[in-house]
Amino acid sequence: MAEPVAAEPPAASGSEQELSAQARVLLDQVAWCLATTCAEDPGPWLAAAEEIVRGQPASESQVDDWLTIARLRAQLGEAEAAKAALQEARKTVEAITPATSRRVWQSRLALGYAALGDVDTSRALQQDALAQGDASEQTVAYPFPEGPGRLKAGLGVTGTSFDETTMLGSLSFSLFKPWSRQDLSADGLFVIDYDSGRDNNRIKPNIASSLMYRYHLNDDWHLFVSNFTNVNSGVFASGSDDEDTSALVASYVGPGINLWRGRSTEHFLDLQFGILGARYEYEDLNFKLERNELTPSVVLILFGRGIPIGRATLSPTLAVGAGSDQLDQLVMYSDVNLNVPISKRWAWSSRVVWRYTTRPVRDNPNLNLQYVTGLTYTFKP
Repeated sequence: MAEPVAAEPPAASGSEQELSAQARVLLDQVAWCLATTCAEDPGPWLAAAEEIVRGQPASESQVDDWLTIARLRAQLGEAEAAKAALQEARKTVEAITPATSRRVWQSRLALGYAALGDVDTSRALQQDALAQGDASEQTVAYPFPEGPGRLKAGLGVTGTSFDETTMLGSLSFSLFKPWSRQDLSADGLFVIDYDSGRDNNRIKPNIASSLMYRYHLNDDWHLFVSNFTNVNSGVFASGSDDEDTSALVASYVGPGINLWRGRSTEHFLDLQFGILGARYEYEDLNFKLERNELTPSVVLILFGRGIPIGRATLSPTLAVGAGSDQLDQLVMYSDVNLNVPISKRWAWSSRVVWRYTTRPVRDNPNLNLQYVTGLTYTFKP
């Protein structure tokens, strides 16, 4: 097979597309010559291609050409000329406006500098590309875009009937509604416990709910109002026998700061300071009123929703509270919900709730742990 006949570099003329095509032909000719160790000097072809590329407008195609020139210069042993070509490519990358395009080309530039042994420049470019990736995920800015409400709900029923009839029905929900400067989130678990064999409280409700309203002052700070309600739950009550009745209601107001925000205001992690608050506790144990008191209290809350972990999302709540006049009697509460999507609407939800208190509790250990798991369905537009 005859060897291709070398030609003189063509004069740079024609439209931008024609010039770009000429540059590609010349670069391919140089690459062929280096691969086959041809007798011709590829220098003039490479110089002609470089002149054409230099006159082209900034574009991704021009970046690709400069990277090719740098690679070919390096193969010819011209390290300084290769670095100069990479510098031209870097200037062009800075002129490319889409952030996603800049990230891709900066990563390729990092590989080019690494091949030339310039590790520091390569590392700086790669870190910058990664930082741009992190920043591009946080697309929302204050005032935030208003969005539709989102409701997730789960339902469960179990029952037995022989000499006695028992039934346990549960409804769980999670609601979030964003506006431009405020949002509302609510979570709840409602359980109806029926037992025909009980002499008292045959129908016994169990409620655990939380409500959070945030008014955003800027990107970072907000004011919040929260409410936590727990009725007939063994998590907080001193006793949970059939005849026992208990309730805990706590409300707080204060400032909060955002620690992380995702692609929307529905995905966030906040640290909140409940500097004004009140806690109401009621307990009727063994037909005797043990507690019926309202006390001022303060709380520190780590509150998050929709934190991505792979395909799953994590929604944590961690609160440390105490009475304003009893700071040594702490109550720590954690509610962590992990949602693993199964389809667009369905997800598997696993929820772990634990409570620790330094206050002596009669029939309830200082540390209490509960686990709930099941399917949830998302209602959304």
